[in-house]
Amino acid sequence: MTDGKKTLRHTILLLDYSRAIKEEDYRPNRQVSMLETVLKLIDKFEENNPLSLLSVYLLRDLRCTQMIDSSNSHEKKKEEIEKHLKNARSDDRFNFHSSLLIKKVTDFDPVGQISLYNGLQVARGIFEKTPMYYHREIVLVLSSTGTNDAKDIYELLEDLVNLKVKINIISMSGTNYLFKQVVKRTGGKLYLAGSKLEFEEQLFVS
Repeated sequence: MTDGKKTLRHTILLLDYSRAIKEEDYRPNRQVSMLETVLKLIDKFEENNPLSLLSVYLLRDLRCTQMIDSSNSHEKKKEEIEKHLKNARSDDRFNFHSSLLIKKVTDFDPVGQISLYNGLQVARGIFEKTPMYYHREIVLVLSSTGTNDAKDIYELLEDLVNLKVKINIISMSGTNYLFKQVVKRTGGKLYLAGSKLEFEEQLFVS
């Protein structure tokens, strides 16, 4: 995502914000590691792609919600990531597995399952309005090993292929047949990150 090429890019970063992002195989957990790396990415993307567009969406509780709009200033983008990061770091005040019983879930909290379909559907609506001279790409950061979708995702993938959208997936856990098909059909790549260092390297080159 930060290869230094002066290509006009429209990148949508879809972040898995389900319960799975709280796993502690990354230190202190996947959520903090992911947000710290995305914060670095904001700077690198701006430096290497000054005329390009970057937006960030969260996949949580079967919905896709906007975290950062592509029109936000560089400072505003970092501020939003830092808000989520602050909440993630302070979450050790609660035991995560019982936290839903003792505190109100907010928009900053990972919850539920992901719906890959809903995330890609939102991205499709955005790319339909993107000028054709932009290179269009989705970077999907996954902590879940599955997705809960109510509709056929393969028809949606065909629409994205027709819009010339490439999808790369970085998985912090594992993969499955569907994820492999998503990258194969859109000409993207699937990366498996076994550590925070690997995750950072893969996010910066995806």
